[in-house]
Amino acid sequence: MADTSIIAPLLFNLLTQTPLFLVWGVGLVVAFLRWQRHPRVSLLLVIALIGLGLDAIIGTSLSIWLPIAHMQSGWNVEQLGWMMGSVSVLRVLFGSVLWGLILVAVFSGRQVQPNVSVYEKA
Repeated sequence: MADTSIIAPLLFNLLTQTPLFLVWGVGLVVAFLRWQRHPRVSLLLVIALIGLGLDAIIGTSLSIWLPIAHMQSGWNVEQLGWMMGSVSVLRVLFGSVLWGLILVAVFSGRQVQPNVSVYEKA
């Protein structure tokens, strides 16, 4: 039978991330609404936002499950430290790639505006 001791802390930790999930959800809605106008930008944003959501859910789950597994399986503290550190490195690398996708979406594929100063527009 599955260990239910992880459920309450997992739900609490995910609840604390609700503002991020809401922002990512709004971003997904906007990306889908603008898909026809900016398909490449929208695709990159959808991939990145879904990835950030998965990272938050999986990373939070691992950060709660690993210490419980440590206690139940008899790992020593050094092993737990290496596991937590490895998860952290993977999350940072994955998050960096996702943020790179967001930056590419924001700063690429736009039409170049003529070099017109603010004063010339008025």
